[in-house]
Amino acid sequence: MRRHTATAAAFPILRKLKLPELGTRSNGAEYFVKWQLDDQVLTKMRIFRVDVANKDLDKIKKTVEVLLSDPDNELMAADISRLLLSADPDCMKEAFMLSILCGSRPLVEFIAQLFVDFPEEERAGLSNSDVFPPYMTPLMLACICNNYAIVECLLLRDHRMVLPHRTECLCKECDRVSNCIIGSNQRLDSYRALSSEAFLWMATNDPVLAAIDLVSELGDCQSEDPEHKEVYASFQTRVENFTGEIIQQCRSIEEVELLLEQREGVPMSEADNPFPRLRLALDGQVKPMLSHMNVQIALTARWRGAWIEGRSSVSRTFGRILRHTLFYPFLAFLHAFSAGLMVNSFHIPYARYLSYATSYATFVACLAFIRFGDKHSHGNILHITVESYVLSYVLGLIVKAFLEFAQRGASVYFELWWRWFDFVLLYVFVVAYICRSAAVFSPMPANLSRKHWVPYDPALLYEIFFGMACLLSFWRVFYFLQLHRTLGSTVISIGRCVSQVFNYFVILFVIVFAFTLGMTTILGPYTGAREVEDVSFRNKKMEDTFNTVFRGMKSLLWGFFGQMSSSSYDVVVGHSGRYAKSNEHYVTKYAAEGLIVLYYLVTVITLLNLMISLLVKKGDEVLENEDVEWKYTRVHIYMEYFKDTSAVPPPFNLVLIVFLWVRMTFSKKNVFLWPDLIVSHKIVEDNKQIEHDHSYRLLLVKLFHRLRANKFNHYQTIQYLTANYVSNFCDHSLERKKPSPPPICLSERL
Repeated sequence: MRRHTATAAAFPILRKLKLPELGTRSNGAEYFVKWQLDDQVLTKMRIFRVDVANKDLDKIKKTVEVLLSDPDNELMAADISRLLLSADPDCMKEAFMLSILCGSRPLVEFIAQLFVDFPEEERAGLSNSDVFPPYMTPLMLACICNNYAIVECLLLRDHRMVLPHRTECLCKECDRVSNCIIGSNQRLDSYRALSSEAFLWMATNDPVLAAIDLVSELGDCQSEDPEHKEVYASFQTRVENFTGEIIQQCRSIEEVELLLEQREGVPMSEADNPFPRLRLALDGQVKPMLSHMNVQIALTARWRGAWIEGRSSVSRTFGRILRHTLFYPFLAFLHAFSAGLMVNSFHIPYARYLSYATSYATFVACLAFIRFGDKHSHGNILHITVESYVLSYVLGLIVKAFLEFAQRGASVYFELWWRWFDFVLLYVFVVAYICRSAAVFSPMPANLSRKHWVPYDPALLYEIFFGMACLLSFWRVFYFLQLHRTLGSTVISIGRCVSQVFNYFVILFVIVFAFTLGMTTILGPYTGAREVEDVSFRNKKMEDTFNTVFRGMKSLLWGFFGQMSSSSYDVVVGHSGRYAKSNEHYVTKYAAEGLIVLYYLVTVITLLNLMISLLVKKGDEVLENEDVEWKYTRVHIYMEYFKDTSAVPPPFNLVLIVFLWVRMTFSKKNVFLWPDLIVSHKIVEDNKQIEHDHSYRLLLVKLFHRLRANKFNHYQTIQYLTANYVSNFCDHSLERKKPSPPPICLSERL
């Protein structure tokens, strides 16, 4: 330590370049010396270059010791100094890489200027090193170390990051290294570098957009490369938390709205909707960003719109709710017929939601009337009117779902449980009405008694499918309950367990089918066998339980619920011999009974209890983090009512869509562009967009300076505590500690 003090005293110019020793602290502040490239530093850099050229080990080592962030690491200083004396270019590059690994930007600057005569060697990796793989470049290493200052230094020196190829890439290079360890490691390290905060801030024009795209890409990598799913999941979690940190730096609702209203990266059809950047985050499932309190506050304000004013007046609030519940049919028709020009309250998403909930309650009431109304009312005007309304409502739901499906795509559309539910519901309704049409045009007499109908009569099929549709329609009420804080968490947890239930049914089907093959093979040959019991003299016949595969699966399925008796698998052989005695095949009987016992052990004791434990585990995960899951689901529901095509509920949306397209077609405010067809002029106006982009760039600079200050000033705001809770949730099942502030010296420049 005494030697280091003497060295620092001998080089007063370099002493101010020494980095602080940062640690993890909950409160307080840490002050640091900034990197400044002045004339004195340039002079010392030239002297250092001369010392390296002259191979003066003592002077080189003294300079390296001062520039290292750790004053006690003399072995590292000696190793770097020894490498700088070598004539091998790889040795100098390894010294350069070790300086990056140490985290000292001054040392990196001093060694980097030694490559002035061969700059390409500075940016390349090491061909033969015991420490670093050949694909590891200086910029990749700096990003992995998450060192902002060094990443900035290398980017200013024209270093570039080679983006990894996707796992499904079929190019010649990927085909060559597809089965190589080095190729897999290179892809993982590349994504590891890309997911660092330093790279996203310093090397991208839009850190938020780059982070959202990277989250989506890492999600695809998890499905394409399941061998490294946990590694990609850790990278994805890091990037998701990074988006939450950016949102956390916003201090006003205007800043949050400016960040969320960016149109870059979204389709033209989404650019005119509120918060297009939020749509990208929803498609990428970036939960830390979506559930952050800043986003929730801005979204709630846009959700209530003009209704956010005057909430203190009970009469005014009651009047608003009354207009969109009791009188919504008249107001919705006026809004739809005028293509959105009349009844401006339908421009408020919350008002749209109230009207949609009321219309769905009316739809369910109409279904109840059709099924439980007066039987003698069939065929009168009231019954025909109600059935016509139900049919038009279903058509409105189909059009609404189709527009959403065409815009989102299959993969994104079916991410939510109610989308699958809607698909099944509408499919059942369509099949029911097809059967109804077939029954109307059927040649059978209208007054023919039901007992004379064929089993596959269209009227019977209509009743079956329409009954299923009524059941599903009542179940869909859970969609609206999701916005309730307590009931919504329970509904969301049930929705998250659907995938586990589906996997369970797949496993159960395989097991039931396997046992069915075994039982039909054993008991099938005895089909039709009869015998007379010796005591009661009653005829005993072999059950037809396992004579076919279908009946066997049906018997085992009901046996799972305890509805299979012992006689179902009792072996009846018949009479044989001279005296026609009853024959017993004990081996076959015991084999069949053994398989039944094994079936119950596998399905009831093992598989059923395993399924219960998996559902409990999944439910606990959701309920334990119910705040994040509820906010994330609420954002999805809110965004469904931001589009103009969802302004009015079915069946009025059919009228709205027609008149809205006519209005947009003949309006001078729109322009035709492929493939989005009709796009607003304000989306393609360059002047306003450039002004908006300039404000966004200034906001990014401001957010970066706040983030930099928070790295050294450890004050935990309420936003930090909330974001930390979200971060702990998004770790999934990965054990991960909170990263400490990187030992870096941040530059003044973005």
